[in-house]
Amino acid sequence: NLNALNGQIYCGDVSHSLVAGDIVSGDPLCTSDFCVDVSATCVPNSPPVLSGCQAPSVNLNMDAGLCCATAVFGIPTATDSDPCGSPSVSQTFGAGSGACVTDGASVQFTATDNFGATDQCSWAYSVFDAEFPSITCPAGETATNDTGQCSAVVSFSDPSVTDNCPGSAFSGSGLLSGGTYPVGSSTNTYTGSDAAGNAVACTMSVVVSDTESPTITCPADVSVANDPGNCGAV
Repeated sequence: NLNALNGQIYCGDVSHSLVAGDIVSGDPLCTSDFCVDVSATCVPNSPPVLSGCQAPSVNLNMDAGLCCATAVFGIPTATDSDPCGSPSVSQTFGAGSGACVTDGASVQFTATDNFGATDQCSWAYSVFDAEFPSITCPAGETATNDTGQCSAVVSFSDPSVTDNCPGSAFSGSGLLSGGTYPVGSSTNTYTGSDAAGNAVACTMSVVVSDTESPTITCPADVSVANDPGNCGAV
């Protein structure tokens, strides 16, 4: 009977001549206990091999309201053709399963056998921002014409833009704040966009009313004589 101890020492009973390593029991009739170091028989044949080393998906959309995506994956397994023990597997780089990762984040696993031989595998995530920003236009503005003008200079607050990731901004078309608006209704359009190119628009109106009364100047009084033969005058 040979029983492994710690994967290196084998022990048992012998009642016949035995050669194991460099230990010899020469008496074929004796029965004795022995321990033989058989580490010399554990010769490294090849490094371990990892399998199942891939996330279910490496292309992820960001979680709602977050600038990252939750990544879930399992731990790969490793096999080894060497006769002594099984290789260990550990994560040697990157965030663990269930973490919220950003674009380009990577994960690495390493398998190591009893002789220090290793195998590594890794993958990287592509994380996409598919969430549109949110834009809120200023409320519609009303104004009266500036004195003596058929228009008014109107100022108001800028729109607000929010997004799940930094880098959002707005642009506008129209006269915008501080512009000279003609009497009547004018429409401004604002576009909010994020760094990923997602965009959304809103509009606001500016209405200018002409409340200035006109002025009138009458001509001077005129006195003329009647036309001959007529009881009036041209």
